[in-house]
Formats: sequence, C-alpha cells, structure tokens
Amino acid sequence: MRRLYLTLGAPASGKSHFIKSHEIQYYAVSSDDLRQKLGGFHYGVDSIGDIINMGYQSNNERMVWDTLWNIVERRMKQGLSTIVDSTLLYKGAFKNPNKLRKKYNYQVYVLDFMKGLFKGDYSQSQIDQVIQKLKIRNMERDFPVPDATIEDYVNRYVNFGRNVPGWAKVVDMSEHTDRVKAFALNKTPNMEQFDRLQIIGDVHADYDALMKVFDSHKPGTAYIFVGDYLDRGTKTIETFDFITQELQGKNLFFCEGNHEDGWRKWHQAREKHGQFARLSLPKLLDHYGEDKLDEIISDFTKRTVDYMIFDYYGRTFYVSHAGFEPGIAECDGTWAGLEQRDTFVYGLGNKGNRDYRNAPYARNIDKAWDEYPYISKNDINVHGHRNTFNEFVRDNSYNLTADGKFRWITVTKDGITPHEIDRIDVPTFEEQLEMEPHINRREVDDGIVANNFDRHVFYTNEWNHLNTKARGLFTRNDEIVGRGFNKFFVVDQDVNDSVDTSLDSLEYPVWIMKKHDGFLGIVFYDNEKDKIRVYSKAGSDTYSPLAEQVLKDTGYYTKIQNYYSKEQNRDTTLLFEIIDPAKDIHVIKYHHKHAYPLAIVSNDTNGIVVNLTDSSNCHWENAEFQKMTTRIDEKDFIAYAHNKAELVDSLKIFQKNHPTREGVVLYGKNKMLKIKFPFYLKAKELRAALDNDGKKTWYYGAENWYKKCKARGITQFTPDLALDLYKEDLKAKNDE
Repeated sequence: MRRLYLTLGAPASGKSHFIKSHEIQYYAVSSDDLRQKLGGFHYGVDSIGDIINMGYQSNNERMVWDTLWNIVERRMKQGLSTIVDSTLLYKGAFKNPNKLRKKYNYQVYVLDFMKGLFKGDYSQSQIDQVIQKLKIRNMERDFPVPDATIEDYVNRYVNFGRNVPGWAKVVDMSEHTDRVKAFALNKTPNMEQFDRLQIIGDVHADYDALMKVFDSHKPGTAYIFVGDYLDRGTKTIETFDFITQELQGKNLFFCEGNHEDGWRKWHQAREKHGQFARLSLPKLLDHYGEDKLDEIISDFTKRTVDYMIFDYYGRTFYVSHAGFEPGIAECDGTWAGLEQRDTFVYGLGNKGNRDYRNAPYARNIDKAWDEYPYISKNDINVHGHRNTFNEFVRDNSYNLTADGKFRWITVTKDGITPHEIDRIDVPTFEEQLEMEPHINRREVDDGIVANNFDRHVFYTNEWNHLNTKARGLFTRNDEIVGRGFNKFFVVDQDVNDSVDTSLDSLEYPVWIMKKHDGFLGIVFYDNEKDKIRVYSKAGSDTYSPLAEQVLKDTGYYTKIQNYYSKEQNRDTTLLFEIIDPAKDIHVIKYHHKHAYPLAIVSNDTNGIVVNLTDSSNCHWENAEFQKMTTRIDEKDFIAYAHNKAELVDSLKIFQKNHPTREGVVLYGKNKMLKIKFPFYLKAKELRAALDNDGKKTWYYGAENWYKKCKARGITQFTPDLALDLYKEDLKAKNDE
C-alpha cells in the first residue's frame, strides 16, 4: 500500500506508545531510534551518585534526519506503507514528505496526537493544562525530556503545528472511528452512479481485443482495469496511447499491475526493469521521446491505485491485479492499510515457496476465496495476474487472465456477465519464447535455437504454457524443428494449485515405462539443411557430440537414418536416454554405453508422444515408425494399466524386483508423471552431500550413509559406493 503516516505531537503525547502497543513498529522509522543507534545515550549522575541514562545523544541531528528520509524513500520506492515517528513540530517538516509523495504517488496521513488533548480550546489555560498533563506522562517514560522541551513543543503545536497542507489527511488519534479508518482499506464511493461496469483483465498490448470491450460503449458505463497494460502483445503504441491519453473522465479506474513496475522504475530512477525494458520501452522512447514519455507516465501514475473496493447493488467488489486475500478483505480490512503494495499487485504465495514475488503464481486465490468461511457470497473478488489458473469463474471469484485469452466481466444491478475471446494482437511463437523471462535461448547451428526453462521456475513453481514446453525445444524462424518432452512432474509433487500430480489425476489406459539415469538425447531431421541433428537438451557442445557418438557406437544411428528416410517421419523427434558410464557418471550403476529409445514426439507445440497414440495415426503407415515403436517397447515397456488398481500392483511388483533402478515414467492419456525409487533418491542425496561437505536438511535418509563415508574417509561418490551401502543396509535388516 502506498501510504505514508506522519505522527504529529509533542514528546509524551503517545506517538511511540501507540505504535508499540499496536505492534506496528515494523512499519515505523523513528527519529529517536536513529538517535540512539547513531549517537548512543547521554549519561549523568543522580542525587545519590548513581550513573543514570539521561536520554539520547543529540549531536548527530543532520545524520539522523538524512538517514531517516533515506530509509523512508527506500521503503516508498518499494511501495511499502511507512510510519515516520517524530514530532513533526519543526519548520519545513512537510518538505520531504511532499517531495516523496509526489515522486512515489503516496497518500499521506498526519496522525495528530495533540488535537484530542485540546478539544478545540487553545486558550492559555488549556495550553497550561496540556503542558501539565504531558509533563506527568513524561516522568513515566524510560527517557524523559526536560520540562522546557514539553513546553516548547506544545507551543509549537499551537502556533504552527496545526497548519497541515491540504494534500495530507489529518487524523484525530483521540477519535476511535477516525483512527480505524486511517489504517483500514479505502472504499471507492458512489459506484452506483454508473448503469454498468466493465472490469477488464490483463491487456498486455492487445489493442484490438481491448477494442472489443469498447465496441459496446454507451453512456453510464464505468471501466475498471486490473493492470498489466503493456508487454507481450504486438500493439504497444496503440495500447499505451489509448490507455494514457484517450481514456479520460471520472468513469475510468486504473489498478496497477506488476508490469507497471517497469514504468515506475524507469520514471523514478531511469532503471530498466523486466519485460517493460525489453519489449515496450524501446518502442515508447522511439515514438514519444524521453521527456514526453516521462510526462505521460507521471500523469498516468497519479491516476492509478493498488486496489478498488466498492459496493454495487447489494454486492461488495474487491478488485486488484493479483486478487484479494480473504483474510485481508474480512472485517473491512482493519489495519490492511499497512499491507505492502505487493500483496495486491503480486499477491501472496503459499508457505514453502522460496521466491515471494513469484510464489503467488502457485496459489489459487479463487479457491482460497471460495473456501474461506468468513467471506460472504455477496463479496466478489476480481483479479488478473495469476494465469497459471485458467478457471474463469469460481463461485464469487473471477480470474480475468488466461493463456491465449482476453477476459472481462460486465456488471449491472441485475448480475455479472463474463466475456472471453481469443487474444488478437499476439506475437509469434518464437517471439513469445524471447519474451518469457525464464527461458534460456542458445543458438546452436544454422539458426537453430535451443530453448530451456531456467532453475528459477523450480523455486517458484511459476510454470506456464511456454516454459513447460521449453525443455529441449529447438526452433528456427518460428518453427519447431525438434523437441523433448513437455515438462512433467513426480507423482504427488507439490507444484501449484493448478497442477494435479496424484495418481488419481491420470486418465487410463496408462503405459508404465522404465526410467533411465543418463541424459536426454534429442534427434530430429533438419528439413532445411537436409540432415539429421543430434543434441542434448541445451545443445551442449560437450554432450551433443557425446550423444551422437553413443548412438553410433550402439548401432542406433543407422536405425535413425532408416527412420528418417521416410519423409512422413520427419515431422517427429526421436528421444533417447544416453548413458556413457566412462564419460558421464550418474547415480545408477551401468557397465556399458547405452542408447535407450524413449519416445517419438510430434514437432509442434503439443509435443504428443506419437508412438502411444491410436494406430490410426498416419505415422503408423510406414514400417520404420513401427520398428522404432517396437524398439521402445522392447527396451522400456513394463506394463499397461487399465485402472488405478492395476497401476499400483504393477508398480509394486517392478519396484520389488528392481529396487536399485531410478524409477518409472507413467504415460497417461492426459499427462505424463514419474516416480523415483527410494534408493535413487537416497543415493542422489549422498552424492550432493559428498560434493558439498554435508547438508543442513536430509530429505531421503542419506545422513547415515554420509556418516559412514566420513568415518571411512570417503569423499567421492560412485555408483558402486551407493550399491555397497545399500547392500550393507539390506544385510543389517536381514540380520535383525
């Protein structure tokens, strides 16, 4: 939340006491605290000769105030609500707040702790009474100030301290109702003056889709945007000009999205941030020039808000970019005015995610809103941002963003109507890959680019329709020329609320296949250059040649040549698990080189495993496709399950007979999942511990193995070491 609270009052008027008693000191920057930290205390001797603390040293005042406003600005730059705990009773007290509130578009509240003491009476007798009251309070403080200081600051308040600028809202802290309102969320008043509301999801420079909303414009309509106006789409200038210049009037409301952070950072400090810097800023600068763009962003930012709450014909609407947490909306958001801006713009994530900014992508806010017991069915949550979840309407929560879709809702006194159309101004597939911040792109040969998601998404679970495809995805000129599997997960892995990894989520029949412990070899036919390509997932200069050599040494390269001699097979990729125990040591023990054929995948965005599709598929018409499919089955096939019971039984039998394998892959009709066996997980954990001289947390029980290795002076992992330790455990168990 962009709120700046300034305490106003003489010493002992209750400013710091209020902050501490309500446990909001974590939002506060205190001048007294800085005096103590920068200068320490001033000591003296009492009447009986004891050394006592007389209060804060005051010989660092310039540094105290410079430091205080530097901290405040740093917080405001991040959109954090901040309380400045000082008297505010000095000349020029509003100079810095005025400058910063303009720069960062903040609301300013002056918390007046003196007004209630005077009760409108500023006669000399009342002044004397207030002074006497504060002197009594002062004596009860840990560090009382001299009586003369109390007198001085009370007179300052009477003489000039009540002259608060019009841009700040004064709060009488003696009035409970005013105090509560100051720290609660604001409601947008009188929305029922409009006949209908159009609440519009993430725009993302899709100007033509946005125009579909305005095609039905008529007087009496209000337009509410949830943010994310630019980036990703192709019509940057048209969208920016329409949003910031053409749309004017009291019927327009603009929430900020996370993509507007790029606007703010460029405007405030010329910092280039995120997709805005890469995709939109160059176009805007070229079109408007720096000064004009700065002016437009400045004017538009003054019109934006972090959220909207309003009543409309019996319903209360909570509108924000990332969605309202139900716990904040409950009780009208008491103290929620202190909530950080990111809560509304980025959203909160589930416990356990490592990156708080992106963890919200893994949290289904619509489900949370729906299931929260204290939310009324007339409380309506409306948001964009969380495009991991494509469900549009969930009871009384509306998600206005989805991959490839443009969404908005029409609200009238009669109800809510959702609208969804395909996005119009969309970039090419390769342009989308370039835009995705967490896809690494590496050019390999002849214009072919290897696309792979980075490790960031592992920590944040920020999976989407693009980065799940970018796993050994090879493109050229907007064409997929070869590819690996789509990203698939371990059974019962905690991914996010939109991804079900349970066995129950599989559609039958399910093929159970062996999982090997090597690296992925990706083989496809380069139609443009009329040759076979062999790569590792990243197109590595080391592992790609190794994969090709292993395929040749094992006799598979000739089979690959035969396969691609049929032109109808050249729209597919052959996937192999490549194993060379001499040059690429993994966890599982292998004695020789192997090239295990895993799957035949279609060279398109779907990445269908073609060898497991219906036999009516056109590829089945040629013998080489059938031969390669047979080889996959001979090497990898374990069982074919018609239902969950058959699946579970087959898994138990295979694991019992092969406990030291890596695991299995499950190919359902709707998805792939994998299971890794306990031995493999434990051995892999041991390897990591030996490589890093231990671990803080043990997940798979390898701590005892690690202790044995340390006791025996073993510092290097080998597959034989893991097998020996496993056999020791087995023998000990049998001896029991």
